[in-house]
Amino acid sequence: MAIKNAPGMGWYKYDYASDLITPIPGKVIIIRTSNGKYAKLQILNY
Repeated sequence: MAIKNAPGMGWYKYDYASDLITPIPGKVIIIRTSNGKYAKLQILNY
């Protein structure tokens, strides 16, 4: 998997009681593109 969802490694928190996904503030995902460059991705809202 490209984005691991292990404890402390994911980009969101899931609340089982309300069934809501909330992005973790400040969490940045680094992606390497097909041409070898890098991009940063931050999910602000889901």
